[in-house]
Amino acid sequence: MEGGNSCEQAAVEATRRAASEALDSLGQVPTYEEAVANSALKRDLFRNASAASSQATLSSSSSDMQTTMYEVLSTKEEVAKADYVASQNVVLLNDAKRCPQLHLKLDIQATASRIRDRLDDVSRLEAKVRRLTDDVRRLRATRPPQHSPRAAGVADAVFVTEPRKASDQVASKSCGKVGPSTLQCMCFDPTSDGRVWRALVPDRPLAMAEADAAQPRLMAGVMFKTSMKGAPETSRSSCVGVENAFGTLLDGLYRADSEVVYKQRSILQLKLPVIQASESSTPDNVGGFDLRANDFVPLRVREYKGSSFSCLEALPQALATGSCVAVGLLQRGLRAEDVIVPVDVATGKNVQFGAIFIAGGCIPMSIVTSKELDLSDLEDARLADLHYIKMRSHVQELMQLVREARAVSVPAVDVSTVPDTLYCKRNCVSYQALDTLDNSIWHMMRVLSHLYRVGPRECICFPMGFCAVRRAHSPSANTMDMIFPNLAKADPPYHLFVPADWATANLFVDECDRVVSRLHAARVVHGDLYVSNIAWRQGSDKIDVKIMDWDTSFFMDEHSANHLPESLRRVWQDTNKWKGRFSVTGEAQELDLFMIRVMRWGVHDNSSHAQGWKWWLAAANANSVGVANAAFRSLQELYLAECKSSELQGLAPASGALS
Repeated sequence: MEGGNSCEQAAVEATRRAASEALDSLGQVPTYEEAVANSALKRDLFRNASAASSQATLSSSSSDMQTTMYEVLSTKEEVAKADYVASQNVVLLNDAKRCPQLHLKLDIQATASRIRDRLDDVSRLEAKVRRLTDDVRRLRATRPPQHSPRAAGVADAVFVTEPRKASDQVASKSCGKVGPSTLQCMCFDPTSDGRVWRALVPDRPLAMAEADAAQPRLMAGVMFKTSMKGAPETSRSSCVGVENAFGTLLDGLYRADSEVVYKQRSILQLKLPVIQASESSTPDNVGGFDLRANDFVPLRVREYKGSSFSCLEALPQALATGSCVAVGLLQRGLRAEDVIVPVDVATGKNVQFGAIFIAGGCIPMSIVTSKELDLSDLEDARLADLHYIKMRSHVQELMQLVREARAVSVPAVDVSTVPDTLYCKRNCVSYQALDTLDNSIWHMMRVLSHLYRVGPRECICFPMGFCAVRRAHSPSANTMDMIFPNLAKADPPYHLFVPADWATANLFVDECDRVVSRLHAARVVHGDLYVSNIAWRQGSDKIDVKIMDWDTSFFMDEHSANHLPESLRRVWQDTNKWKGRFSVTGEAQELDLFMIRVMRWGVHDNSSHAQGWKWWLAAANANSVGVANAAFRSLQELYLAECKSSELQGLAPASGALS
């Protein structure tokens, strides 16, 4: 008996030793817990790669680009699978080392050999991925000229356009927001000609003017439950759903002439390009028309939600489908400026409207064109009625534009790269005014929406939208970025550094002063009025300026001196603008006015001994934004040093002012 135990103990030790030596020979000596965690990670990577590969399909009409990209995804799936199998076997060896008595029959050498083989497969397949990726770049470089070139300085910025899953098209729960159709919070028209608002947004005064008119017919269809339980999205045996009852009402009241409505048709069945959705994504209601037999052209999108839900919960899905529709219209030959795809969400109690427009000639961007309208409120219901009427008219116009477009479709539209007519600002919000990034962005959109209604609209560089951009040098690192029009490509172009001519510089400061006065009249403080945030151009009889970078803006009425966003207090309390009159008065607008006074002092004297003018010229002739800002900072310091008494003259400390 003792001999048997001794033999068994020897076998256990031999197994432990063999497993340990095998791990050492592989150069992998993780703990068991580390090996298990790594294997779980590789399993998730394999599942994601497999999902991405399965979503990519090929047809007989697929281009070389599509075929090559499909090979990339398929090969990445093979890489992930080989890596996962290797990690599983590493776990097995670790378990044999930890509990050898359970693995006496395990062939240690064969297990180690499988790990080596799979790791060799990983190396070989990764090399194949690199070759295929080079082929994709080569094919992209040879694309036809209608694909806009990348913008200078953002050549490594590529939009993340692949979907995550069919039911989670835009606001991804697991991977964050992705792509150019992400945030549905812009309640202003960012296009230079205001075309989205003209096409889809009715005048609120018109709704008010019809106060004595009959109630809109859609009010009769409001789905209200006295039991406090909302109407479901789809019909059930015990109750009628929003999609059937309220949707039928909307289709009956607002369908355009010749409009055909398809319900519950997938992106694949609608023959749409896959942008911000998977081809299995199924919108609730898509309206369009038959251009010819078996050629349905989608033009608008509607989603439904149960009456106990918010419209915003379905708006991302509607906008994602709208992006597919918009790119589909580009492929049919419509001009980018004519592509405006209306979307709406209906809950039976409320409705909300949005749209997809095309930025930079090829990129679909989403905006909201109304608040959530309460159909039990007469004014909101009349406004919703006017929205639907304008949508119907716009769909009618789109039909005619499609009929007049060239019959032959254009090649696939490249929505993955930033065209040079747009500028991508990295990490769009430089501070968190509120507790989260999303809240900070929403706060900034509130400010810009307010200024769009009441402020100097023509003097503001409005963002075109938000997106997640994937870096070429760090494929897994996605960040939320903001897209602006590239003012240097405007006609005529704007200048991004201050004027070097003395007379023009004085006109520039006068115009900046006028714009800031209008901002403050609208009760808004910009907060970061550096010269690099002001673009300008010479108009026919005056200087035109555009104020950029609104991530530090705030409402005066919401943020008194003692209640500035805490992050701004930390950043600004050692700056020159804080040390100026703001430190004495505590009045928020002084943060902007200090910058105007510095600029006016810098250009008041252009003689050879004027140090202020020398720093101004240094900013004007800078070769980078950083150099321009450094020169302007030196100008501020010089102004404070030489004009401290006049800057603060006669100003008594305000009650509660910050020290």
